[in-house]
Amino acid sequence: MSFVKKALLPLILLTQSSFVFAGIQIGATRVIYEEQRQDSVIKISNPDKSNNYLIQSWVESLSDPPSATDAIKKKSKSKVKSPFIVTPPLFSLSAGEENVLRIIHNGAALPADHESVFWLNIKSIPETEKKDSNTMVFSVKSTLKLIYRPEALSGDKATRAYQKITFKKQGNQLVATNPTPYYLTFSSLKVDGNELVIKNKAMLSPASSLTYDLGNSSSAATVSWTTLGDQGQTTPAESSKL
Repeated sequence: MSFVKKALLPLILLTQSSFVFAGIQIGATRVIYEEQRQDSVIKISNPDKSNNYLIQSWVESLSDPPSATDAIKKKSKSKVKSPFIVTPPLFSLSAGEENVLRIIHNGAALPADHESVFWLNIKSIPETEKKDSNTMVFSVKSTLKLIYRPEALSGDKATRAYQKITFKKQGNQLVATNPTPYYLTFSSLKVDGNELVIKNKAMLSPASSLTYDLGNSSSAATVSWTTLGDQGQTTPAESSKL
């Protein structure tokens, strides 16, 4: 085979191949699992009028991304089993149809004095016919927060928890402290009207603090913030003097 033919072959194969991307819709951006309920449900829809998808779902325990060294150390360790199951764990979703995922707590003991967080993973894989040998199929995995809320923490206190966040300046850092038993996620964070960088929308864990770089705003006097509510909505803005 000549050099020209060798160079053109990958291009010919690429032009003959098609690309398929998963396009399902998930009915929530997060899931709140209240202890007193038997389950929590989330709707999965397939708005595509011609393609079917295979849906796979599972729950994982929350953990920080490990460093390269940690990854090597943990490679031989078994994965921590989640106290939640998803049903159905695997199913086909036809074009234009919808289904419901049920998340069920298996009864394993969880803290009763503060919330616990897990990851709900939903993977969609386009179904293809065997004759489409040159089709490149891309699966899409969506990861949502699954928050387990003990019965004692349900009610209005949960919806108002973001109002309890406190702030203080520490050098050129802003320290945000969450004194509540709830997980809180900033939607916006401003100092004297200037937006601060919130990396990866990091959560404020119960009874913990996070620091943010003030940059040139080290002499700031006022902080304002919003967080994400149970339905993924932005809460009303709060403000405080520093």
